Amino acid sequence: MCETTTRTFTQYLFCVIIINMVDTQKETERLLEDASHRQAGECYARTIEALISGGKNELASNNPMLSDLTKNAQIALERQQIKFVSGKYSAKRLLESSFPKERIVGLEGATLENPSTGIVLVRIPRRALEKLHPGARAVAVFSNSHIPFVLIADYDDKQITQIEDEENLPHEVHHIVWRAGRANELIGATEEDPERKRLFLSFINEVVATMVSNGKLHGHCQGMELTDELIEANELLSEIDEQLKRTDYKKTDLIIPLLEAKNMKELVTVLGKIKSELKNIAKPEAVPTNGGWTSISV
Repeated sequence: MCETTTRTFTQYLFCVIIINMVDTQKETERLLEDASHRQAGECYARTIEALISGGKNELASNNPMLSDLTKNAQIALERQQIKFVSGKYSAKRLLESSFPKERIVGLEGATLENPSTGIVLVRIPRRALEKLHPGARAVAVFSNSHIPFVLIADYDDKQITQIEDEENLPHEVHHIVWRAGRANELIGATEEDPERKRLFLSFINEVVATMVSNGKLHGHCQGMELTDELIEANELLSEIDEQLKRTDYKKTDLIIPLLEAKNMKELVTVLGKIKSELKNIAKPEAVPTNGGWTSISV
C-alpha cells in the first residue's frame, strides 16, 4: 500500500471515529440533557397530582404522545365523572360489584372520596385490604360493570396514611389515566408476537407508575413468564434507581426516554444508555465513617 493510500485510509478512519463520537454525544443529550423531556415528564406527574387533589395542572405538555394521552384521559374521566354522579355509586356498591360476596362480608369502615376529576378513591381499613388483595397497599380496580376506582388502605395513624398516599395514590391513579388515555395504542409497540407485545406494554406501564410515584423503579407483568430481557431490564432499573440518588435528576426525567423504546430489546438498550450516562455524572458514593460512639474488646 502506498503512502498516499495509507494516509487516505487513516483519514477515513479518523472521520468515522469523529462522526461516531458526535452521534453518541447527540444521543446522550437526547436521553438525559434534553430539557423538553424533563418538562414533559414533570407535566405528566403534575397531571396525576391534579387529578388526586382536584386542582389544575397549568403546565402544558410539549410531548405529542403524553399530550394525546392526557387529552384522551381527560375526556374519558369527564365521562366517568358523569357516570359516577348519575349512577349514585357508593363505596359498598363498588366493592360488591368488584369482589366475591364472601370476601367482603363484615367489611366495615369503607369510605368514598371523589375530587370531582373522574378519579374515585375507596378507602378501607388496612386489614380489610389485606383480606381483599393480599400484599397490596393500593390497587386500581377495573371492571366492565362499573367505573374504575382506586382501592387504598386507611391506617389508624393519619401520618402513616399520608406517607403511604404520597407514593401509592400517584402510582394507582397513573394506571387509570394510562388506560383511559389509551396509552397502549399511542406507544406504537413493534413487538410482533401478541404475548410479547402485551408483556412489553404491561412492563412499561408499571415502570412509568414507579417513576410518577417516586417509588422503587421496577416493572412486572402479572401472570407472565419471566424472560431474560425482563430480568435484565429490572436489574438495570435497580442500578439506575441507586444512581439517581447521586445526581440532580428526578425519576420523571426518564419517562420520555423510556417511552421512546418500542419493544423489549429497545427498552433494555435505552436503560443501558441511561445507566451509562448516569454513571458518568453521578457524585461519588459517600464513604461510611465511624460515629461518635464505638465499642472495644479487651
